[in-house]
Amino acid sequence: MSFLKLVNFEIRRFAKIYGVLVLLAVGLQLIGTVVVSKMYAAGAFAEMRVLNQSIEEFSKGMKFKMDFTYILSSMWTLAPIALCICALLFYIFFIWYRDWFAANAFIYRLLMLPSARMNLFLSKAAAIFLMTVTLVGIEALLLPVENSLFQSIVPYQIRNNFPLSDSIDRSMIFTILLPKSLTEFIVYYGVGLAAVLVIFTAILFERSFKMQGIILGIIYCCLILAFLLIPVILLSDLIGYLYPSEIILVELGLIVVSAAVSVLTSRYLINKKITV
Repeated sequence: MSFLKLVNFEIRRFAKIYGVLVLLAVGLQLIGTVVVSKMYAAGAFAEMRVLNQSIEEFSKGMKFKMDFTYILSSMWTLAPIALCICALLFYIFFIWYRDWFAANAFIYRLLMLPSARMNLFLSKAAAIFLMTVTLVGIEALLLPVENSLFQSIVPYQIRNNFPLSDSIDRSMIFTILLPKSLTEFIVYYGVGLAAVLVIFTAILFERSFKMQGIILGIIYCCLILAFLLIPVILLSDLIGYLYPSEIILVELGLIVVSAAVSVLTSRYLINKKITV
């Protein structure tokens, strides 16, 4: 219960800013869908008038027809997503340093709670993970709405009528954000969660050893990165001989080990090196 209360506490502290971020991202994407679709349709209709053609005649001679992938690749979609990613990256640091530099060093009050100190560490990681997954869930619900808007504005004769899933598959960003299988979800979001835990550990190094801790934190991040990349490089010659499932298992193993090392290292630092 202490862990759940801390997770709820962390989410509520960021709720207002998070809500504004979500509304801004949703609003910009909806506006962008309408603007891009109307511009394309208006351009097509203007050309029809110049050529004095019907929409059926014009569509037969079209070299390019827009599909929903164009909307997904526009800055109206990519910029809000980048904004959300940057905000969450900033919050990974802010979630810790806000407590240390707040009035009366609020972090010490949190560390003195009658609960295991690791609950504080894990609750901050869980809060960020939950907010990330919620944003992705909202994006998944928004895409069918955007696709319907696009189809209602652009006549079917002058657009490619691909299924929404095909448009997502042709977008590199959305194939990562919305993986098609549970295994891909675990790999992509496991990497993200492991990265958060590594950064948290680096922050605790800095908080424990001050200036020396910055160097230790950077070294730690580099060692974890080398641990993740070197086996992949060594296995590159064997890629043709390994099944995709075996490659995924190797990646999952590296992710789990990296996360476990970060948790154990952070447990030592927060219990032994950070004093109240």
